Amino acid sequence: MRHTERQLAPRLAEAHLQGMDPNKLPAHETMADRPGRAGTPSDVVDNLSDAWSDSSQGLIAQSTLKRVCLDDDLELDPSVEETLGHMRFRGVKENTARAIASDLRYIAGWHFTAYAKALPMPTPASVVQTFIAHHLWDPAIKQTNPAHGMPDWIADGMEQLGLKRRPAPGEQRRPASPSTVKRRLASLSTWHRWHRDLRAANPLDDPDVKAALADSARGAATIRNETAASVGSRRGKKSEIAIVADHITAMVAACEAALEVPGTDDSDTRAELTSDQLRALRDRALLLYGWASGGRRRSEIANLRMDQLQPVEGGYLVSLGITKTRDASASEREDKLVPLMGWAAQALDAWCQAARINQGRVFRSLGQSGRVSGKISDKTVNRVVKRRAVEAGVVDADSADRISAHGLRAGFLTEAARQNITMIDAMQMSDHASERSVVGYWQAQQVLRNPAGGLLDRARDPAAGARSSNP
Repeated sequence: MRHTERQLAPRLAEAHLQGMDPNKLPAHETMADRPGRAGTPSDVVDNLSDAWSDSSQGLIAQSTLKRVCLDDDLELDPSVEETLGHMRFRGVKENTARAIASDLRYIAGWHFTAYAKALPMPTPASVVQTFIAHHLWDPAIKQTNPAHGMPDWIADGMEQLGLKRRPAPGEQRRPASPSTVKRRLASLSTWHRWHRDLRAANPLDDPDVKAALADSARGAATIRNETAASVGSRRGKKSEIAIVADHITAMVAACEAALEVPGTDDSDTRAELTSDQLRALRDRALLLYGWASGGRRRSEIANLRMDQLQPVEGGYLVSLGITKTRDASASEREDKLVPLMGWAAQALDAWCQAARINQGRVFRSLGQSGRVSGKISDKTVNRVVKRRAVEAGVVDADSADRISAHGLRAGFLTEAARQNITMIDAMQMSDHASERSVVGYWQAQQVLRNPAGGLLDRARDPAAGARSSNP
């Protein structure tokens, strides 16, 4: 039985916030010991508090977060306690709270699957060390030693609960990335720091846990680098190839090669289009929007809605709304607008007209018959980028893993640096929160333009050096 993320709210929240007993099950009983009680996980998750997330926005309910941020046993005047709790709550952004809640759901789901009981609070250091060992392991050792890393029966249970992705037929399970494990454990540490009675027993302050996490993360990174080197790719980079202007032009041309689009008059153009032509229209609009609007993240592309588009002369103003670095907290309620003009806006219009989209999600999935249906996922965006890059010859089929949807973002910034656009102007479009994330693109182009790089050629041909310095 697959449960939604909302249903998988941690039992620790049920126990800690609702006053329930977290130790109803025997301490040493596990899911493996109880094969006849497969329904037990649903008994736990189906009755949890609904206050963790709002059904429409997926944001943490403010009332619950206030309770989480308050210290229940402070011996203070009630008004002082309320003030401190309110200010602590206001300091937690909704995106941060949402991420912490998601991490806690995962850890609590793992613990229930492994131990058949609620995650204890405070969490013992031994439990955290087990979590690390279950998520950071060596795939080569796992092939000969099933006990290495996460036991298969735990992985099976987590896949049934929707906590882990089920591998494709013939695909081997993989360990988690070190950064993901560190982030999830940081969320557990934050939960302990938020509660006065848990702070002293924070397992992430334990020297053995610190050493286990650091050593395991270092070992896992070494294994990943060795694996990447053996297959000739640089694993860990979001997109090895930045999709600059030449690339995006070629990829759009690959879409247009599949088009013989009828005139855009009042006739029923959609009925005259094949499914491949509709897909080409969608992909062209998707690529141009993702690149030209500032290098949008793949989730922002997949979630774009018609009500975010404000028509202006020559195109649109796009409201970014809530993004990875911008949430709905009080300090950031001013909407962020970026322009989408010219070619990209025209491509968007052509897709929406052909697909008859005038509300809801802009980019939709397409059936084999060309039927326009529901929303796409960020994974679909990634697949579109890879497929069109291969068709355009940007990469070949064997090296498609060198490019991803993040290449749209990296390519926009790289092209901006090439064309001497100021970093501030580019950041206004990309909506980066910090210069540290984008300065590398400008530094790389400055290195290429360094005149000292041509010293040898100028020594051989002084006239050429004079011509290059005086265009």
